[in-house]
Amino acid sequence: NMGIINGSSGNYEKAIAYFEKNITLNKELGKPYYNALSNIGRCYLEMEEYSKALEYYEEVNELAENAGNEKYLVFNLITLGTVYGTSGKHKAAIAYGRKALKLNEKFQSKTNFMHAYLVTGSAYLKLGEYPNAIEDLELAEKYAKEINDNGNLLITYDYLAESYAGNDNYKLAFEKRETYSILSDSLDRGGQEERIANLQANHELELLKKDQQIQETELRETRALTGISIIVLLLVLGLSWLLNRNKLKEQAQKLTISRQEEELSKQKLLALQKEQKLKSIESHLRGQTEERKRIAKDLHDSLGSELASLKIHMQSLSGS
Repeated sequence: NMGIINGSSGNYEKAIAYFEKNITLNKELGKPYYNALSNIGRCYLEMEEYSKALEYYEEVNELAENAGNEKYLVFNLITLGTVYGTSGKHKAAIAYGRKALKLNEKFQSKTNFMHAYLVTGSAYLKLGEYPNAIEDLELAEKYAKEINDNGNLLITYDYLAESYAGNDNYKLAFEKRETYSILSDSLDRGGQEERIANLQANHELELLKKDQQIQETELRETRALTGISIIVLLLVLGLSWLLNRNKLKEQAQKLTISRQEEELSKQKLLALQKEQKLKSIESHLRGQTEERKRIAKDLHDSLGSELASLKIHMQSLSGS
């Protein structure tokens, strides 16, 4: 498929590279590779390298014969006839065209009959063998009409007009040329109508695409706005949570400080109470000490005076 796409785009060398890869893989898998060989031949034909094209088509012919694939062989024989005819080898073109016609008797394919007679008829025309050309081209015309192939029918009319003129039958030549012009105009009109229809369809498709793009853009914008709104909401909630958390933390700190201050106050109060108690005890002890001293002094002074009095009394007694 990559080869076909590149070939259709005119990138023949790239197309050939892909077809060669296809051939390599098919050989490894043990599968037929007629199509790839035939497509390489077609690329060389488009590049007007006829000898290369013939080389590949001859190889296809040999493979199809060996495999007994007669249907594909008919198609390839017609292709070989076309290539020989395009390269100016008209007798070889006739030979391959005749082989294709003979082999196609088994299958009775009208499409193959048409193409084969076009090959032989056009080759006879180029060789100047006008009666043979007319005979084959009229058969090509018959099959083209039966399968409704207007493109090849137009080519047949052109060849027939030239063949009749070469055979000095100018009346029929003129008729075929007129038929050719009418069909060509019809195909052009049909082509124009088809192109207009295609343009209209493409225009409508473009409008649909634009509408879809607008809807997608609006949807993206809506999603973006929704996303932004959600983000803003989350930020607000986050900030509120942080502020509340800080506030609660601050309140907790204040409460802790208040409790600590209250505890300190209690401790100070207890300390004051202890101090006052100690002072009261000390004062009491001091009073007791003073009282003891006073009593002791009183006792000392009283005993001394009594002893002195006793001494005097005793002295008075000793005198008598």
